[in-house]
Amino acid sequence: MDALLQEVQSAAERAISLSQSRPDTTLDYSASSFVLVEKMLAEAHEYVEALSALELDDLVRSIGCYLLESARRAMGGEYKWFQDREQPVLIVGEPKFHVALATWGKVRGRVMGDPGDNIPFHMSGFWDRATAALPGDRVLFI
Repeated sequence: MDALLQEVQSAAERAISLSQSRPDTTLDYSASSFVLVEKMLAEAHEYVEALSALELDDLVRSIGCYLLESARRAMGGEYKWFQDREQPVLIVGEPKFHVALATWGKVRGRVMGDPGDNIPFHMSGFWDRATAALPGDRVLFI
C-alpha cells in the first residue's frame, strides 16, 4: 500500500476517534458526516487558545485527512503530496480531467473561527465540480 495513502487513512482514523466521545454520532466517512465535522470544528474554536501549535496541527491534519478519505471512498482518486502547501491532495478524474481537493486550509480556518470556511459547502463544491468536470479540466479546491 502507498505510504501517503496509509498516512492519510491513519490520520482519518484519529479524527474518527475524536468523534467517538460525542453523544450525537461519530464520523462514518459519509457526506452527511460533514455537518458533524463543522460542529466539531466550531466547538474546537472555543478552546483553540488552549491548544499548543502541535495539538492544533494534529487536529487540522486529522480532520483534513478524514475529509480527503471520505471523498476518496465516494469518488475514487489518488493522493499526491502538494509541496507548495505541504499537505496531501486528492486528485480525481485523471487522465481525462484533474480535479484536486486540499482540505487543511479550510479546516484550520474553521477551527480558528472563520464561518466562511464552511466544511459542508467546501466539500459539496468539490463534489459538484468533480462530477461535472469536462475532458481537459484542471481545478484545485483549496
